[in-house]
Amino acid sequence: MTHREFPLPEGHVYGPGRKAKMHDGTQGHDGFWLAYLQKALRLRWGFAGVYPTGHLDVATQAALVELQRATGANPSGWLDRDTWNKVFTLDPRSLQLNA
Repeated sequence: MTHREFPLPEGHVYGPGRKAKMHDGTQGHDGFWLAYLQKALRLRWGFAGVYPTGHLDVATQAALVELQRATGANPSGWLDRDTWNKVFTLDPRSLQLNA
């Protein structure tokens, strides 16, 4: 998959709920980009339980937490710019994951 720039403005994240600067995949083009991420988590990283639904579902959040833990990031399950970049630039073979 080709690496694309994080699709949200600076300071925004994909996460549960509808707080300020929080996107859950239900508005506008957010679902497209979440599905794009989910395809990468499934095909690139081997998270078999993640499907391209376009929603920040439980399986996607669990995969994000696993990836964040493995890279030393805060395991929030939210998708921020740093986590997005890691999904598309790190070599999956470089980390020990429970995918």
